[in-house]
Amino acid sequence: MPLIARDYWISLFLGNTLYLIAFSYYAVITFLGYNALPFLHHTELLLSPILVFAVLWFVTLFGFNLPTHVAPVMLFGAR
Repeated sequence: MPLIARDYWISLFLGNTLYLIAFSYYAVITFLGYNALPFLHHTELLLSPILVFAVLWFVTLFGFNLPTHVAPVMLFGAR
């Protein structure tokens, strides 16, 4: 966490890329799980958040560091 929570652009890039990979992986695993069920149709719609994640990742490269804002909330809760 100390490496990706600094004020350098490379830290911003690495931290936000890790979040992009994690959220995209979650979407793909969810898709694969629901795709295996024969009674569900159009499960490919579960992959659409990946496009939203990619756009938000690109936007956050201009100054919003996810690890410094999201990680403390996920670890310690909102206060």
